[in-house]
This record gives sequence, C-alpha cells and structure tokens, in this order.
Amino acid sequence: MNRFIKKCLLFFLAISTILLIGFLIPSNLIKENLHYSIYDKHQLLSAEKEKPRIILVGGSNLSFGIYSPLIEKEFEVEVINTGIHAGYGLKYIIDDVKPFIQKGDIVILSPEYSHFFNDFFYGSQALIQGLSVYPTNWKNLNWRQILICIKFLPKEALVKIKSYLTTFFKSLNIIDIYHRKSFNIHGDAVNHWNHPKTKAIPNDQLSGKLNKHAIEYVTEFANFIEKKNAHMYFSFPCLNKSSYKNSEVAINTFYNQISLKDFEIIGKPIDYSTNDSLHFDTHYHLTKKGQYFRTNKLIDDLKKHGLEEFIQLK
Repeated sequence: MNRFIKKCLLFFLAISTILLIGFLIPSNLIKENLHYSIYDKHQLLSAEKEKPRIILVGGSNLSFGIYSPLIEKEFEVEVINTGIHAGYGLKYIIDDVKPFIQKGDIVILSPEYSHFFNDFFYGSQALIQGLSVYPTNWKNLNWRQILICIKFLPKEALVKIKSYLTTFFKSLNIIDIYHRKSFNIHGDAVNHWNHPKTKAIPNDQLSGKLNKHAIEYVTEFANFIEKKNAHMYFSFPCLNKSSYKNSEVAINTFYNQISLKDFEIIGKPIDYSTNDSLHFDTHYHLTKKGQYFRTNKLIDDLKKHGLEEFIQLK
C-alpha cells in the first residue's frame, strides 16, 4: 500500500513539475502576442499631460471596436484605448488602469455584457495569460481570481509547451490580428482591416445570474474617478444583432439595474446593437466600417452628454 502511495505521489510530482515548467518556459513565438500590448498601453497612460485625456476602458470590444483618431480629431484631446481582452475579467481591467487616472481625465468604461453575469467578472483563462506576461498585477488579485488561475494553470501550461515546440517549425516573424503590433499608436486594433472577415459570426447568448457585485465595483470605480477630479461615462459595447436578440432579456435585466446607479450612462444597449455585416470574427469585434460606425455613434452620445463643456472647464 505504501509503495502504491509513493508511486502516486511521484506521478503527481512529475506531472506538476512538467506543468510548472510548461507555464514558466519562455516562448519566442508568443512573446509578441496581444497580451504584451499592456506595456505599450501603460506607457501611453504613464505620460503626464496638462490637458484632459480620454481613456477607453474595457475588453476587446473596445480595441476591436473603436478608432480613436476620430474622437481625438473631434474633441482635440489625446485618446488612449486600453482594451485588450475581456477574459481578464472586469475586476482585473479596472484594477490595472486605476493607478494611471489623472486629474481631468475622461474615462469611458465599456465592458462586455458577460462581465456582469455569473463569475466572468473575475476572469477566465486569459487572466492567467495576461498575468504571465505582466506578473506585477498578481498583487491585485483576490481569492476568486487566484482560484481561476489555479483552475486554468494546467491548460495554459500545455498551450505554452505546444507554442514553444512550434517555434522550431514556424516562422517567428508572423504578425496576425492578435499580435502586439496589431494596435495603432492609440491602442486600437487595426491590423485585421487587411484580412478577410469571418463569413459567419458566432452568436452569443447571455445566461445565468446577474452579478450585482460587478455593478457595485463599477460604482466604486466611478467614485474613485470623481475623487481624482476626473469623470466617468459608462457606454455599452457593440453586440451583433443576432446575439443581441438571443440575449435581450438578460441585457434588459442588466440595464434596469445599472440605470439605478449615479454614474453617467450614455446611450442604451439597443443603440449599440449592430448588423452582423459590421462584425469581423466575433460578436464584439468590428470591421473597419463597424469601428467607424461605433466611434461616430459614441462621439454623438458624448456630445449629448456635454463632453465638450467638461473639457473646456478642465
């Protein structure tokens, strides 16, 4: 019996060691993936500016959904798009950007709807991917986020092992649409403009329990921003019409709850329900034409809510 237990422990130790090595092993192939764009976006955020800045905060619905030069031209202020991946979870996304908020900044928070249902607020596999690239943010995690990282550690280790082995057979100069260099100087994803779009956009259907803690965390973030003598607008992501129709009940439930809060909400969910033809490869990622459409819609909403007057006051 003792011999059997020893063998089991040795087997467990061997597997754990392989997974740990796999997670820690460097891979030149993935060194420039989109997660590394956090360094570029932090560099933009770190620069102190006398004028107000517009900072876009959310997941890839923003990076693949906004073309910042249009906003910059309209309001004559710097625009920084911090969106990278919704799978980090909204808590991580907010915690990451908080230290960079300056007096006079205009923060436009536009999370994916899924951040407000079940536990996606705390993240998914992308969370551990982001942390492996930017380990400084481990200090911001709570126990729920740590459990998510533990859950996905084996799967992520195997992915990295596979990626490392691929480096021996694949060119390292490939730049796809999910690459660090896919972003422009504002942080918008634009490299996919030169790629053919997916013929059939996958549909989504929101389900599960509304996470009211996520809404409260947004409220706390808005209060934090106001104390910095800055301002936050809450805006909705662009969701393709097929997914919106599937999720309309859940979205309305969310909207009814978030509308009760004191922070400023611009537009309505239905206003940002877009034709499937404007989407590139997911229900949140837009084509060039889609990015222009959403950006212009956002500009109109910001004008209605007095952004120009706010900028002049600052």
